[in-house]
Order: sequence, then C-alpha cells, then structure tokens
Amino acid sequence: GFAICMADDPVPSAEPTPAPTLFPCDTATAFSITSGDCTACGDCFHTPGYILGEEHGNQESCTITVLQSGYLDVVAFDVEDRSSGGCWDDITVDGTEYCGEEVSDGPQGVQVDTSSSMSFYSDGSVTELGAEICLTQTPPPTISPTPAPTMPCDTATAFSIDSGGCTACG
Repeated sequence: GFAICMADDPVPSAEPTPAPTLFPCDTATAFSITSGDCTACGDCFHTPGYILGEEHGNQESCTITVLQSGYLDVVAFDVEDRSSGGCWDDITVDGTEYCGEEVSDGPQGVQVDTSSSMSFYSDGSVTELGAEICLTQTPPPTISPTPAPTMPCDTATAFSIDSGGCTACG
C-alpha cells in the first residue's frame, strides 16, 4: 500500500541556481557594457558566453565603454576571420577591426582612453570562443616569434657548396 500525508506548512520552494561561471566576476573597474551581452569583470571584458566557457552566439553584438586610460592586454582571442582576409566577426577598437584565432590577432597593446570606441559583432553563421581583453596601465609585452635554433658550423673539410642557399659544415 501507500499513504498520502498532508501538512499545514507549504513545501519550501527551491531558490533558483545562478548560472555557473568559469571564474568569479568582480565589480567592473576598466570597462562598462553599454549594450549587448558582453560581460565586464574587474579590469577585463569578455564576449558573450566566454565566462561560461561557451562560444558566443550568432547575430550578437555589444558596445564597450572604456572607463579609464590604459593599454589593451589580450588574454584570449578566437574571433572568426575570413580565410581570404578580413573579418566575419570582429572586435573593433577606434575603427580598426580585429579577428583571428591567436592572441596576437587581437588589439594587443592598443592604447585606449575614455573617448575610445569599442564593440563586438558576430555574423549569422559560425561561432567561436570569443575573447577576454583586459586593461593595464603599462604596455603589455608584444608577442614575437621564437627564433629558430642554430647549430655550430665548423669549417667544411669534406666538400663545398658552389651555389644555392646551403651551408657545408665539418
């Protein structure tokens, strides 16, 4: 069998669970989001979905206001570009569009102030992880390629090279 019991007190309702984030979102100090679904936390802003570990959606855009002068430091950057050049999606800073899959494709080291204009835009098809861009008071380091290793080359004794770009060693 079974029994049905009645209580005078209503069953407590469950509190809604806030959406999880990959990291805490401190009070914004460097950027303000004036439209759209980007987020501003501490000294950084993020494209929609980034702090949840999700790709941004299609047809999303936001306008970012710079609250203080400084330099942009690109922490993460994956914004759809065209294989033929140009951008499908972009982060625009003072009229210059940035897109690509590497941190170096973003607006690294760009100087901004309270009169700067910044925005994010995504088109209607492919989505990516987006970007995390912070503000620093000193120019961030530029990313330069690692030079190829070199090998010591003793004077050639067994043969010589008469033409071309080769080197004979030992």
